[in-house]
Amino acid sequence: MSRAMVVMVCLMQFWCAASANENTAVYVYGDAFPPFITENQPHGIEGAAIDLLNQMIGGDLQAEFKVSIAPWKRTYENLKSEPNSIGLAVRRTPQRENQFYWIGPYYRGTVSLYGMKSTKALIDAAVPWRDLPIGVKRGASDYHWLREHSVPTTSLDESESDLQNLKKLILGRVQLVPMLQAEADYYAKKLYLPEGELLPLVTLDCCAEVYIVLSANSNKMFVEKLRSRFEQVKQSSSYPSELLNDTSTCCQ
Repeated sequence: MSRAMVVMVCLMQFWCAASANENTAVYVYGDAFPPFITENQPHGIEGAAIDLLNQMIGGDLQAEFKVSIAPWKRTYENLKSEPNSIGLAVRRTPQRENQFYWIGPYYRGTVSLYGMKSTKALIDAAVPWRDLPIGVKRGASDYHWLREHSVPTTSLDESESDLQNLKKLILGRVQLVPMLQAEADYYAKKLYLPEGELLPLVTLDCCAEVYIVLSANSNKMFVEKLRSRFEQVKQSSSYPSELLNDTSTCCQ
């Protein structure tokens, strides 16, 4: 998205170790990650990840729970600078390991470079995929993966979101875009693409995990409480069925 969209929701019974005696404003940041985080008018920000977070929040305090959906680069900068801030959709990578407290994963899947049928024809004709224009989300881990795997910067076309990159793909301005499978399936339906038109052509990560995180400068009591709440919700009957469970597998 080109600008931040902020929705404020007053929740009763919110526990926050950062403040024991007064109401606390907790900031939650994320970029669009459909179908788990979407912004739909007139309903606002919704999805299974939002439902999960709502269930994780509990306790004895009232709080302002502020959710901001913004491009990933801005989300990332906010999470690094603001203590006790929650990240809704952060892919775990070795480079990010020490940048956040990892509360718990709710999605595991394959990251692929997706292309149209015409792109598949080029690759089948032995055109090196690294030489094709690739749309990437600004600041995303995919950009760094591609650079580490010898993709030249001249092949990378940056945008604010996966949706912007996918629209470039449809218009033929790029030939490949990296996406998680759940995103690709969602957007293919949303944009009414014919079945089999959007194809996974190159695997980047067969076992990517998306987490709820806390900023690295967060109160450690808050970290442990949120981790405990995540596990409690995960074991409950109200845990959203479309999210990751312990039997989920990948790289097979």
